[in-house]
Amino acid sequence: LEVLGLERPDPERQFLTYDSQCMPSLFPSLEGHELVALYAFCWWNEAERLAGRVGRRRSRVVRFVDPRVLDLNNVVGTRGTDVPAFLYHFAGRSKEWDRMLDFFGLPRRHTADCAMVFRHVDAAASRRECVPGNAGVEDVSTYCELPLWVC
Repeated sequence: LEVLGLERPDPERQFLTYDSQCMPSLFPSLEGHELVALYAFCWWNEAERLAGRVGRRRSRVVRFVDPRVLDLNNVVGTRGTDVPAFLYHFAGRSKEWDRMLDFFGLPRRHTADCAMVFRHVDAAASRRECVPGNAGVEDVSTYCELPLWVC
């Protein structure tokens, strides 16, 4: 967002500025509360305002990846890996390591052997068709209703 805000405005976007209004939400509050949901909503709104909607964003400096073409970081949640992605990300502080390893298909005792992990990943990749994109988030408000419920 900071880089988008530094771009010289296009004639169509000449009055758009960005004053780092999302930045404070990157850091915990004085009470230690994480504000990542606030940052995410701010980022989505400002990215759309400054560069356009998902899939149609444009900038002279920043190159955007359309998640419908390549989803770089899909958080594994209740749907597991039903959503096609290039990279799956198990989020949260209290990760269920056994569940993650079961999903990955590698016993815990083998995870310290890098060569074994690489062989496992290569074998799995050769058996599974890669479909890197998904429908993407068209409207962030359909994922979490205001006022900023975390889903």
